This record gives sequence, structure tokens and C-alpha cells, in this order.
Amino acid sequence: MTLRSIPDTIESLRVILQEVEQTMDAAYDSADLLELERILLDRIAELELEQARTANQEWTELYSRAS
Repeated sequence: MTLRSIPDTIESLRVILQEVEQTMDAAYDSADLLELERILLDRIAELELEQARTANQEWTELYSRAS
């Protein structure tokens, strides 16, 4: 199994989220789809936060080396 980068994972989750949102229809159990949408949004937010932390840490390390 190949691990994806954080940006690739975020993009994949956004595509899935878009498909879920397009699927939301009265014919489906909207409570389950809303829960799936919430889970996807939470995971995207977690990954974006991790991405920001990683970038911040890299900049901090570069700055401390330059000082």
C-alpha cells in the first residue's frame, strides 16, 4: 500500500465529499449521508491543520538554522 501525501489525501477526500453532496437525495437516508459528510469535513480539517503545523515547523527550523 502506497501512502499518499497530505495534499493528495485532502484532494481525494474533497472529491469524495463532492460526490457525497451530489448523491444527497430524498431517496437516500439523509442522516447517514450527513454523518458521512461531517466525518469527511472533520478529516479534511485535521489534515489541513497537520499540513499547516508541518509547514510552520519547517519554517521554524529553517529560520533557526539561518540565525
